[in-house]
Amino acid sequence: MIHYSVYLFFTNLFTLMNYINPLYYILKISSVKRFYSKRGIDDMQGLTKTVVNNPKVGINSIHSGGLMGGLIVFLLFGIFNYSQVLFSASLGDWVFSNQTNDILFLSGLIIPSLLFNYLILFKRNKFLEYFKEFDAMDASKKTKYYCMSLIVVLFIISFFIVSFRFTK
Repeated sequence: MIHYSVYLFFTNLFTLMNYINPLYYILKISSVKRFYSKRGIDDMQGLTKTVVNNPKVGINSIHSGGLMGGLIVFLLFGIFNYSQVLFSASLGDWVFSNQTNDILFLSGLIIPSLLFNYLILFKRNKFLEYFKEFDAMDASKKTKYYCMSLIVVLFIISFFIVSFRFTK
């Protein structure tokens, strides 16, 4: 749900950015179209759109997958900060005391994020099934899920930012 909403956000952002992108208008010029046509590309704008918006391997899909991992890292780092407050421990001093602990700490943030994304989204391209499922929904359900996704993303980001308020 969140992955699909973020993917659609990036797709819509790409479409909106094309209106202020000068290359979008340059690719409409007939001499530029002929230039690419001689090299076997009949529709450069269509090719660009496919490269960016392809759900399986497109740039927007990669960005949304990365954002999903980033959200999990933010959540785990926020939990780490709140656990320091709960247990009145100065874990930050221990974690950042030497390079080995830094690497272990970052591994503890990144590995769960990668595992979660792999098992829930990317194993056997499950996210493509989720995309088809959400594409088939009616507009009212999609709007409801978009709002829920926005709330979850904003909650995780604010949870992460506010967690620094309580650290020493």
